[in-house]
Amino acid sequence: MAGLPGTGLGGIFYVLLVIWMVVRESWLMARGSSTRGRWPRIACLGSLAAAIVGALWIEGLILHATIVTLPAALPASTHPAVYALNALTPAVAALPFAILAILLISLHLAQLLLHPPRQKKAPAGE
Repeated sequence: MAGLPGTGLGGIFYVLLVIWMVVRESWLMARGSSTRGRWPRIACLGSLAAAIVGALWIEGLILHATIVTLPAALPASTHPAVYALNALTPAVAALPFAILAILLISLHLAQLLLHPPRQKKAPAGE
């Protein structure tokens, strides 16, 4: 998928971060500490993430349609390696998402462990 913006690790990282922003802001809203000013920004970034995913989906459909309509010039192979590669392809496609999700989770866990939330100080008069 060369040449299409958002198809590399940066695009996957962007989509995962937008998903994380929605989850985090929902959590803050449930706790009562969210502000309404963040949601329009998240919606704008979410629309860009949806456009990236949509473009990838459309590109996949076009590639699939092109490959299916090509004439069968080569004989079909029944070699076991072909079946192994076909089984491995979805795992290879999902691997960058898993790696970046683990990276995001580990970064947030490290932040929580190294910088615990500060306790609010009581006023001096109490």
